[in-house]
Amino acid sequence: MFCAAIECGAECALVRTTDGPAGRPESFNPKNIGVYAGCPERYYWTYVKKLRMPEPFSAARLKGIATHSVLAEVLRYRMDGQPEPESVAELGVLAADRLKEDEYPEDQRGEWSHDVRDVAEWAGWSLDRLEPEARVVAVEREFDYRWGGYDFSARVDAVFEHLDGEIEHVDFKTGKAGWDHIQQVLSRVTVCAEYPERSVRTTFMYASQHTVDSRVMARETLVTTWPEIAGIVESICTTTEWPARPSGFCGFCRYRPVCSVHGTAPGSSQN
Repeated sequence: MFCAAIECGAECALVRTTDGPAGRPESFNPKNIGVYAGCPERYYWTYVKKLRMPEPFSAARLKGIATHSVLAEVLRYRMDGQPEPESVAELGVLAADRLKEDEYPEDQRGEWSHDVRDVAEWAGWSLDRLEPEARVVAVEREFDYRWGGYDFSARVDAVFEHLDGEIEHVDFKTGKAGWDHIQQVLSRVTVCAEYPERSVRTTFMYASQHTVDSRVMARETLVTTWPEIAGIVESICTTTEWPARPSGFCGFCRYRPVCSVHGTAPGSSQN
């Protein structure tokens, strides 16, 4: 079904699909749109070819997953009216359960206990930033929106209802601080579809950086970002070419062995 990657240098290296457009997913979300925007060939291997490749070990990735898991569990306690952990030490018990020591290579096992402390501290810092009077109405829930014949979705870490009626959706981050305008717009649009008459606030909490970015999206952001999202969606649905887009992320990409620019594995031009 798929033709070989064309080896002609980083500027024009690409993969082509020979049976017409094949990239449309069931639903568009910040992740798959972001992958395509960053590197169309990575999107091809991930969502068209659905090629499974080993995930390189990354303590930062595992700590991020564990932090989200701890926060989700605590917020579900809060939503259900159950007792919550009252100290970083108690959060550390949850963190040790979520951050699996056996997923660390032998030569990095010594870092595990330190990483558990990081997870507990990040979770505790994030919980301290939340408005205690706000009611938790959703945890790790996917919100949907249909527009122009396309289905959109956004998975939101938590949604809160404030005493004044404002809805706040919060995403917890453990990497570097940086506003993701596509995630912001898609999350807000899908949450607003659920709460059409409410003021909706978007909050990103960068736990490892101890930074909070919270704002009600200006109309100008929607006006400028939605055409960008629509253009990416149209390209995904119509393209038959998936060019590589080299960047600083390449060194961490799981598809590097089969990449048309960096690939070294036999059969990197896979059919």
